[in-house]
Amino acid sequence: MIASTAAFLVSELADMAVFTPLRRRGLLLAVFTSSIVGLFVDTLIFLQLAFGSTDLMWGQVVGKGWMVVLALPLLHLLQTRRTSAAPIEGAQA
Repeated sequence: MIASTAAFLVSELADMAVFTPLRRRGLLLAVFTSSIVGLFVDTLIFLQLAFGSTDLMWGQVVGKGWMVVLALPLLHLLQTRRTSAAPIEGAQA
């Protein structure tokens, strides 16, 4: 429980520290980069605290990385729909 909580808190802080400055350069870039950083930090801290070893790190990173990559097209679709559904400034209803 302590390993999971510590890993979550530190990885979320790392995720936010990367996401926030990158957000201005694009949502997909920010999400991808911050997620990769967060998953590395989360995995490293959790495995070290819970098992005292990082032997299983690469399997965890690959599995979590696939989930990030698979989520990006959905995020892109949602972002595109949101942008195209936004009202045009100055248009009358």
